[in-house]
Amino acid sequence: MGINDKKDEAFASSLNSSSFKVSKAKSILDDAAENLDEKTLARLRQARMQALESVTDSKGVNWMLPAGGFAAIATVAVLSVSIWSANWSTNWSTNMVERELADAFNDIDLLTSTESLEFYEELEFYAWIDEQDA
Repeated sequence: MGINDKKDEAFASSLNSSSFKVSKAKSILDDAAENLDEKTLARLRQARMQALESVTDSKGVNWMLPAGGFAAIATVAVLSVSIWSANWSTNWSTNMVERELADAFNDIDLLTSTESLEFYEELEFYAWIDEQDA
């Protein structure tokens, strides 16, 4: 029998003795709970009733529902005003949006074209030559 076997055996016996202690404590507590005197039982019933009444009493919940609704409405209002004022202050116009879309399409054309990059690097030069010829 090796050292590990002795440790395993000691551990198993301590588990058995621990589970015995737990079951013994449980049976003692169960017996004590079944044999409570009337005064203690009355106090336990009263405490149980008070706990149940405090759970079913919803006085605190009544004011929280309107407060939560008001908070949600206020949040939506603040976000709406901030988005509206941001759009107003930047003065977006239809022309600006159209220009941005045109630039985006030009970028897509550039990325999907079969022309070499040197052509696009010298595009201004070609435009200048075209102006000189005209």
